[in-house]
Amino acid sequence: MTRQGAAAVAVVILSFVCGCAAERGPAAPAPTMPPSMEYLLRMRVAVAQTRAQMPAIIESAQRAARGYASGGRIFAAGTQEEFARELIDRNGGLAEIGIPPARMDRLRRGDVILFGVRSDLTINDRLQISRWRDAGVYVVAFASKAQRDPFVLPEVIIDSGEEPGMALR
Repeated sequence: MTRQGAAAVAVVILSFVCGCAAERGPAAPAPTMPPSMEYLLRMRVAVAQTRAQMPAIIESAQRAARGYASGGRIFAAGTQEEFARELIDRNGGLAEIGIPPARMDRLRRGDVILFGVRSDLTINDRLQISRWRDAGVYVVAFASKAQRDPFVLPEVIIDSGEEPGMALR
């Protein structure tokens, strides 16, 4: 991190700490950091969050690989449409990934579905996941772990954080 970047992060942290400890007076404009610094800070947080989840990511990848090695297929789906498109259309050689069949009788035990959502799983997401699980499909969701409803969850949730998607300016 550059000196300028470190200074910007320090200003944000100090303003937060001082703001919490000081009496509330007239609101002063909050110091802002350049969008590039905000982006880099968000990326650092995301990398740290991913590192903390590596045991769950590795375990789910190994289970998916076992299903694939025993004849299962790998699919990508979800209510975050660009998630599946990224894995299927621009996937850098993962040509075996496709869209799950619409008919449940076309799925088989050992199939894997990678399911991406912006944050919370909706009721429809949960219903679909329940159908897939009943068919013997292993579902890995990329969603917020802070789900409001603890019922009908996939086998694994890789936490994408509480924010719905990436903030852009």
